[in-house]
Amino acid sequence: MSVPSTAYFDNDNTNLILHKVAVATRAIKFPVFASVYPNPTVFKGKFFCDYLFEIFANNKSTGGKVTVMVAGVVEGGNMASYHAANRLSNLVLKHKPSSGPEVKVTILNDGGLNTLPFTREELETSAFIFDLKIEARFNSAHYLETTQYGFRGRQRNSSNSDWEPWNAINIVGDYGIIPANDYMIIESFGFASERKGVHFQIQPFITNSEGTYYGQVIEILPKAKPIVFYGDSTTYYIDTLEVGVGTKLFDDEDFGGYHQGPTGTGNYYIDARYYWSYGYDVFSDSYMFLELIDSNPPVTPTYFDYTGWSETSAGDAENQVLYNAGQYSGRLWWNTEYDTYWTGWTEGGGFVGVPADGWYSWGDVSGVEGTVYLVDGLSTPY
Repeated sequence: MSVPSTAYFDNDNTNLILHKVAVATRAIKFPVFASVYPNPTVFKGKFFCDYLFEIFANNKSTGGKVTVMVAGVVEGGNMASYHAANRLSNLVLKHKPSSGPEVKVTILNDGGLNTLPFTREELETSAFIFDLKIEARFNSAHYLETTQYGFRGRQRNSSNSDWEPWNAINIVGDYGIIPANDYMIIESFGFASERKGVHFQIQPFITNSEGTYYGQVIEILPKAKPIVFYGDSTTYYIDTLEVGVGTKLFDDEDFGGYHQGPTGTGNYYIDARYYWSYGYDVFSDSYMFLELIDSNPPVTPTYFDYTGWSETSAGDAENQVLYNAGQYSGRLWWNTEYDTYWTGWTEGGGFVGVPADGWYSWGDVSGVEGTVYLVDGLSTPY
């Protein structure tokens, strides 16, 4: 879509009389106030103009006079950044506002109707060092569709003396063209930083036929991800999405208290699924997870024995305890990471059976398939 001819006053045979100086205006277009921008205030907001000047023009063909408006932006001002350089005419006015100093106003040769797209509402959505994200609202121009848009990110250099070059990723292929006078709210993909303790920058960009607009830069201080290992109530923090060879442990989300572990002893940790060794790596001269020991941690996890079950209700399960003591009993095993229950456990084989959820279980418990309510004695049902 482009600006329709009906958006302009027909000035093919018009001369602009300005300050008693005749200026040929074949290269300058005058917008017509239509329903989409019925007054100067709406027009200036929609098309990023600082000023609209009322001009008396005469038509050579009829000899009649008409009143038209010309749009202008303050030279070097913020509004000028929404217009391509080739839209700035060589007609510059000196204007003295009612308050403030005199300014130079550049008249726009297209009436201001061709603008760059823009972004708004930029905000941080994830600060994990391996998954840095922001969200932004991508807005097309009133008359022009958006053809490219995305995010770019950059980190500090290794000496923290300057920023590294931007890494830009175009995502129009994921979401498609944004039609004229429309918008999309989009979250960025996850950027990763190699620098701890210093900020990372993410900035949205958006492009149409007039040019590219760069939105607000969001600075994020990367954080570590919290994790709790089996058999250890301490909350540690890791610098990767999941535990893996090379992952490091820290005492807080700001990478404080770099964890080394007991000197001269084996350090073993069990996450949601795996059994890991942690210690000193000679090659990198740092402590980290060194090796995956086993996909099934060789330990006995937490379990509880239940003395009643029911497919109907927790109350009925309690009645089973009262009237059938010992008949409906069994054991469930607990995966602490995911807070799920399993119907069995084998040493070296890990959890077996269908996991239970909350205080009832989906699966085969005591030979019954379905939802099963369990009680531990007469205490609160699980």
